Amino acid sequence: MIREKKKDSAKVETYRTVPMTPRLEQVMRDWFAKHPDNPHAICTPSGRSMSDHYTTKLLRHATAGSEWSLIPGWHCLRHSFISNCAARGIDQRLIDHWVGHSTDAMRRRYSHLLPAVSQAAILSVFGQKI
Repeated sequence: MIREKKKDSAKVETYRTVPMTPRLEQVMRDWFAKHPDNPHAICTPSGRSMSDHYTTKLLRHATAGSEWSLIPGWHCLRHSFISNCAARGIDQRLIDHWVGHSTDAMRRRYSHLLPAVSQAAILSVFGQKI
């Protein structure tokens, strides 16, 4: 379950269910099995819960010097996930459900990211490849 930040204007926390891959599920199960006494086992080396600021600092350090450093913050992973799903032909309704999109305007934000996929699709209609 993922907490939705912008869903409810009354500031009531809302959540949506998103499936995870078997590999991620196993990694998480292994991690939490190693830390049975701490339900908040994803924490700083000193044992404190990670703040948004701290996790963003770690992300920036990990992406420094790479093409990912051009898109600051965690939102770059969201864009990448949505773009990769769309490029692989995942049904838009599933993508919308997973990421919480509810309007065409939100969907259009990601459509510009795939011009090569669009070109390949139109060529495939006529039996051609890029």
